[in-house]
Amino acid sequence: ATGIAALDTIKQETLGATDLPQTLGVTDPTDPRLRAEVEKIAAQVKEAGNAKLQIPMNHPAFPLAAQEMLDLGVGYTHVAPPPPAILMREMRNAVRGIHESVRRDS
Repeated sequence: ATGIAALDTIKQETLGATDLPQTLGVTDPTDPRLRAEVEKIAAQVKEAGNAKLQIPMNHPAFPLAAQEMLDLGVGYTHVAPPPPAILMREMRNAVRGIHESVRRDS
């Protein structure tokens, strides 16, 4: 195996759940090109044998459930809301507050 995951000192290879779709030009998280690329990367990391894949769970740009992550060989994840989800929630709250202040329904 080649690449970063093949280095003895690398223990985790992080897949950017927002970066990868942007690089591929994919805007739909169900786009099969995105799934295929993630599976390809997961296979390469597994083949290297030195590192585990890290992907955030249920990220809006590429939502993966726990079993899907296990199937891909993901060795680390987090379940805290990712920054895009926090940003969208706060933007909705701000708009709701403005609407309430002028007595307008959302």
